[in-house]
Amino acid sequence: MKKALVLALAAAATSAAAQQTGRIEVTGSNIKRIDTETPSPVTVITREQIRDSGQRDVAELLRNVSAANAGSLIDNSSGSFSAGAQTVSLRGLGSAGTLVLVNGRRMTPAAFADPNNGNSTVYNINSIPIDAIDRIEILKDGASAIYGSDAMAGVVNLILRRDFRGAEASASYSTNKDGDWTSWRASATVGVGDLAKQGWNLLGTFEHYHRDPVNVKDLKAVNVSENQARGNWRITQSANGFPANYFREGVLGNNSFTTFVGVDANCPPERIINARCRYDFYNDLNAAFKQDRDDAYLRGTMNFSANTQGFGEFLFSRVKTDYFTTPTFISNTFSVWATGAGELRQYRLILPVGHPDNPTTVPVAAAYTFADIGRRAQKQTNDTTRALVGVKGSWGAWDYETGLLWMQNDKKDRYTGYVSFPDLQAVVADGSYRFDGRQNSPDVINRIALSFPEEGESSVTSWDLRGSRELMELAGGPLAVAAGIEARREELVITPDARITAGNVVGRGTSAADGSRTVTALYAEMSVPFIRRVETQLAVRTERYSDFGNSTTPKVGIKYMPTDQVAVRGTYAKGFRAPSLSQVSTSSVQSFFTAVRDPLRCPVLVTGQTECSFNLPTIIRSNTELQPEKSDNYTAGFILAPTRDLTMSVDYWYIKRKDQIDRFSPTYILARESQFPGAVVRDPNPATWLPGVPNSGPVLFVYRQFFNLASTEVSGVDVDASWRFNLGNAGRMVATFTGTYLAHYKYALAPSDPIVDQAGTFGGPSDALPRFRGQLGVDWSRGAWGASARVNYVSGWFDGAGGTEEEGGGCFAPAALLLTADCKVKPWTTVDLGLTWSGIRNLTLGVLVRNVADKAAPYEPLAAQTTQAGFNSQYHNALGRYFTVNVNYKFL
Repeated sequence: MKKALVLALAAAATSAAAQQTGRIEVTGSNIKRIDTETPSPVTVITREQIRDSGQRDVAELLRNVSAANAGSLIDNSSGSFSAGAQTVSLRGLGSAGTLVLVNGRRMTPAAFADPNNGNSTVYNINSIPIDAIDRIEILKDGASAIYGSDAMAGVVNLILRRDFRGAEASASYSTNKDGDWTSWRASATVGVGDLAKQGWNLLGTFEHYHRDPVNVKDLKAVNVSENQARGNWRITQSANGFPANYFREGVLGNNSFTTFVGVDANCPPERIINARCRYDFYNDLNAAFKQDRDDAYLRGTMNFSANTQGFGEFLFSRVKTDYFTTPTFISNTFSVWATGAGELRQYRLILPVGHPDNPTTVPVAAAYTFADIGRRAQKQTNDTTRALVGVKGSWGAWDYETGLLWMQNDKKDRYTGYVSFPDLQAVVADGSYRFDGRQNSPDVINRIALSFPEEGESSVTSWDLRGSRELMELAGGPLAVAAGIEARREELVITPDARITAGNVVGRGTSAADGSRTVTALYAEMSVPFIRRVETQLAVRTERYSDFGNSTTPKVGIKYMPTDQVAVRGTYAKGFRAPSLSQVSTSSVQSFFTAVRDPLRCPVLVTGQTECSFNLPTIIRSNTELQPEKSDNYTAGFILAPTRDLTMSVDYWYIKRKDQIDRFSPTYILARESQFPGAVVRDPNPATWLPGVPNSGPVLFVYRQFFNLASTEVSGVDVDASWRFNLGNAGRMVATFTGTYLAHYKYALAPSDPIVDQAGTFGGPSDALPRFRGQLGVDWSRGAWGASARVNYVSGWFDGAGGTEEEGGGCFAPAALLLTADCKVKPWTTVDLGLTWSGIRNLTLGVLVRNVADKAAPYEPLAAQTTQAGFNSQYHNALGRYFTVNVNYKFL
């Protein structure tokens, strides 16, 4: 029966490698071993599972892992700080808390200065070709003692194909029942050389991926009626009209243009809704954008001797994405942005007396959308290059490996459709640009229309040497050790166009960074089976960062097999995350917030509705005094294998994250304005101040800075089970279940703030935090036929903040947007069915139908209000009933 447990513990994807080499290295340990299960829980996604999942890219695949939670980046927004990037977030701790490796070595962070919580370090897995992946190993506990920074919530190791002979081609095509969300992929892989007989092998993979755009107006697999009934979704149109709406001062000279004058006389009647000339901005909003990706992967291996092997890897990925959003618009309140130096730019579109579009005898403010200039568009080219050369082998009793890695991300954006600030002032002054909706001449449009580039580059260069060996036999097996050293150089440069830095682009904030550092590390690990059936893992890593100092992180793990059918395991580890270069070096980012309330002016000004809900720009500043985040990680669980065919594991996990790098929100700062001198910038015009209250004008800007602030405690339970059936002449069947229950997500922004449990709510700092995600699957095979069925489930949540409803938490969304009085987002269950056939030699055909019942994504009021997509894209999708056809052919 002991063999049953060994089979249960051995990951299916790594067993073949274990048979070939005798010993392998498993994610989460540097010690080579035969038993592939360490004391840490590891999930393996095989190449076959990737193919059968029907997912369109690696990021989508990983977001469906039950351990993944809030904080993943999705490349479906043109307005985000990291448009074009896709990431994975384990345990809801954000992308920066999940380390991503390629073949056991670090990726370079992408060239983004993304300040959003949990996303300051962005590992863009969009750059990895899915057909080049052999398997994915997901370590679900802290591993800073093994790999260093960022591994607080876990590690995702993308293991690429290494040894292949022959040639194969594959293709897939996906679309839904309405012909939307279409994508296709084609790849070819060629391998020459027999490593065992000829002593060398060369493997190459090329893949092309294409995705069609999807406009928000075309979404059908969402609860359209609920969105429209509660939020006028896809119906409400912007009051920044085309032609313009006009406003005058309530009291001449008070600089408050809130008194409505009227719509432009040329506004078509069908555009006048609720007494305003409207612009339908939904035409300019997409739920997905056109994307093309080309990937090339090359690996060569050569045996120099019986004990020495050289290897080299080269990967290149180019991702081109065409983003766009609404044209530039200006409301009747101030538009505020900043220069690269943090100087404010304030502008209100005031048409002077005598301007041909001013219908009054006093100056008026125009609320206007520059539709004749066109959409603001962003064409992005994102290149990732990775090169590695190394040697591995044995020297005496040691197994060793050394490698030199260089990886670089180059991001180039070309923006069009923006408005030049100095030229806009000029055409308003001379009256040459018209706001009446009639076509302006090309010469006038060209005077103010602006295009500009933005570039970013990040790189990592590293050298490492590691080795492992067995020292002696103990009661439970060999005492094994591993040790290693690593040195690397990290660089990040993001250069905005000079016109943005000067503040000459209307409403366009800056995103800039310039930093570098060196890191050196020493690490060691021991496997100590000091008692029969007991293995103890001890590990420690110490690192030196040139910008903040040292960090040392230990780890202890234990695995105990009281019987041949049972294994008990647990770990304790300390983790850390170094401040990203965009947080600790020369860097600044401008961001915008909607629906902000000014607590000083809102309760005083009865008619000042804009003071209670307005758009607010902020500047986020770096902080050279930042220290690393730290964590304490615990896991405890067991594995049962009563038979060779039935296995189950249950693991409890707990992470406490301290000194979390974050910024106070503008709402937090406004509520405590006296505690943040100089952070809140108000209108200096005394005519706008509250009576008797100096410096109480409308808020123009808020400065925010990174600090070591927050703490998070997150815990839960993972369950995995597999049951194999031999059906005799009817074939074989495997039933699987995987699920994660989120017990607690306790968060406090500042040490003095109360800790609030946000599990089961939207109130987490990243996104919604559903209590449970799981998947039940059945796979059947007989001869040339195979079939699969999957039931996918994600629980609903309380769409609010300040804790659960029982703890007195409140709804985020306005009452008019609520689906139910209890402010709940519904759970979502979908069923996928697949069929494969390989009745012709070397040919495999497959079809997968996701969401067979065509269930609409649940309505979420916040998504309807903020992203206009109407659903939460972290956990749901609007694909509807979705078909994928696969074909694979292996050449002799």
